[in-house]
Amino acid sequence: MGFFDFLKKEGVKKELITEIEISEVSEKIRKNLSEKIRKFENEIKILKDSVISDFRALEKIGDDLEKINFSEGSERINAMIKMIKINYVKNIRNSVKNVKDINEVDYENVKNFCSQSKNILSELKNIPPKNAYILSNYFREDMKRFVDKMKEIENGIDKIENYLKSDGVVLNFVKDVEIKTDKIISMKRKIEQLKNEIENIKKDIEIYEEKMEEKKDELKNILESDDYKNLDKIRGEIEEINNEKNELEINIKNELSAIKRPLKKFLHSKSDISVHDRKIIESFINSPLKTFMENLEFKKILEDVKKEVKNLGIKEADKKRVEKLDIENLFDKKIRYEKLLENFDQKRYIFSESSSKILQKKGLLESEIGYLKKEIDEKKNDLTTIENRIRNMESEILKEKSDLERLVFETIGEKFLIKL
Repeated sequence: MGFFDFLKKEGVKKELITEIEISEVSEKIRKNLSEKIRKFENEIKILKDSVISDFRALEKIGDDLEKINFSEGSERINAMIKMIKINYVKNIRNSVKNVKDINEVDYENVKNFCSQSKNILSELKNIPPKNAYILSNYFREDMKRFVDKMKEIENGIDKIENYLKSDGVVLNFVKDVEIKTDKIISMKRKIEQLKNEIENIKKDIEIYEEKMEEKKDELKNILESDDYKNLDKIRGEIEEINNEKNELEINIKNELSAIKRPLKKFLHSKSDISVHDRKIIESFINSPLKTFMENLEFKKILEDVKKEVKNLGIKEADKKRVEKLDIENLFDKKIRYEKLLENFDQKRYIFSESSSKILQKKGLLESEIGYLKKEIDEKKNDLTTIENRIRNMESEILKEKSDLERLVFETIGEKFLIKL
């Protein structure tokens, strides 16, 4: 015979299936077991009231003990016995104060009441051997009453615990049913909240996507506008001019590098060079391109070097480079370079003036689109997280529902088909 078989309906030959809403399960179980619950609660109230009454009787014995005067020994012994008695009576009162009545009769409350009562008894029994000897010898009658009353309390607690183990399972079962149904109902409510949250997130995503499309259309209009196309054209021209300018600059630098050593030799071997020309040559040695571009007199210096190259005592390779140097062509390149530089600066200025507002607007739109995309991605991640959470909770609800149906059937023999 199973432990819960006494709860099952007798004489059930055909398994009946009861369809029931989850919100009605606890009430249905309580109704079916109401007679057993009422019987158990009444019996427990009688037993626990008896235990509480016995604890109060202990306190009364303590009051009686306190009133007894002992004066058979010396003054010192009498004082010691009196102090032991007073402390024990105080201990009785403090311990009995901790006895708490049960507000609601359920399995855990009754179990806790028994545990608490046992602990209080243990405290009252925990007397130093010397004190126990004195109390039992000098106050024999009152202490015998006290011990007998504690035995009565122990017996009362044992009755409650035994009754709890036998008939008390009905309350534990009802409590388990309530916990499981509350859990399922709570999860259902949470799922509804999460579904509402999903709808709000979807609305947010829709709003963000609409805004992003608007921003993309604005950006597309800018990119396809004549003003932006013109900017694109100017940007291409600037890049083309800059490439040509850089290429020409490299070419000029290469030609100037060929005359650097000859110029040094020229500077040290010629004593009749003017101070002005000497400064130009020294500047060239340190900054060839800058000196070449900024000094018109440099052309004459190069012509003088070319005339004197045979007398400078330089390497044959350097001498040939100077002889091959086409000064006119070099300065034509300088003029071309200056024009390219001027054209480059003009184009950049035009681009800067024309592009300020349009590029600022373009950059702003690109930032807004980036922000909106980030928000949409985060919202979609939130959506996935919540959807996974709902799926997990729905699986848990089905498991809890199955466990609850099995618990009811195994305990009271009723087949519940719980509707969620």
